[in-house]
Amino acid sequence: AEIYIATPETRDYTFVSNYGIRASDRILSFQLNACNNAYLGLISGSSDDQPLYEIDLGAYGNTVSYILARTSGSLPRLDEYPGPALKCNTYKDFRIIWDDDTINVSRGLDDSCSPFLTWTSPTTF
Repeated sequence: AEIYIATPETRDYTFVSNYGIRASDRILSFQLNACNNAYLGLISGSSDDQPLYEIDLGAYGNTVSYILARTSGSLPRLDEYPGPALKCNTYKDFRIIWDDDTINVSRGLDDSCSPFLTWTSPTTF
């Protein structure tokens, strides 16, 4: 079933668990309509003050995308992709897959798309 979620133009997170999407699935396929700065968080708890991995698609005016780790206030970049990821007024397809030590972000909704952002932890999440 398709779920439509409109979010405000803030950096506040909308928890998709409230829409029946479970983190235990470890896959998220979605379409995104934004000009820049689409933030997605993989959060270890039930609030955004918990440690998280943040994916920013189309940062800095849609010139770069990256994966960040946020633990105790720090935001080191773990991987980045230079170039546009989004297009204003156009839905773009993305897929995020994660497991205990890897995050992959791909364009497209199926397995045929290779990641443009990827990060593998030197230790387990």
